[in-house]
Amino acid sequence: MRGAVLVVVCALAASVGRAQAPRITDAEVTPAAAAPESTEADRAEAPAFAFPALADSEAVYTLDQFAGRFVLVDFWASWCVPCHAEIPRIAAVHKAFGDRLDVLSVSFDRYPDDAEAFRRRVAPMPWLHGFVSDDFGHPSVVAFGVDRLPAAVLIGPDGTIRARGGELRRDLLWPTVEREVGKPRSDADAP
Repeated sequence: MRGAVLVVVCALAASVGRAQAPRITDAEVTPAAAAPESTEADRAEAPAFAFPALADSEAVYTLDQFAGRFVLVDFWASWCVPCHAEIPRIAAVHKAFGDRLDVLSVSFDRYPDDAEAFRRRVAPMPWLHGFVSDDFGHPSVVAFGVDRLPAAVLIGPDGTIRARGGELRRDLLWPTVEREVGKPRSDADAP
């Protein structure tokens, strides 16, 4: 009995003074055939955002910079295993639709070097990168309603949210982007 109480007390003591750990999910997603079509009537304005650039803390990515183009905002971290599974799919979408679609991956790593090391060691991720330093309370993160990783939001050229959540995960990412952006480049291969 004392051992069980000690474990509980140690667990509580370890959590005192720390922010709540982010939830990492690998939740069920809607099958592709049942993915809802977005319509102009249900498109909400994307929140204004300001994400510091990963490589240059002086630079900031904002919604206005993407006006007239689609942007996939991907929330991830190098320590998030489900995020790793999404990277090849995002890379395929970036390659196939990159003439009309920007990708902005926002890292929740504690330090910029952690995300940069992951990119050097595991996946180059040759697109734009923001950084929020493990901060689910960052105003732009809160504005998007992100409370777990991975998460993604597709914003249209008109500044409206075209898709989010499960529509942009796993095997639904490609058909959702294709539905919103149009056909991929002719030399592109679906993942």
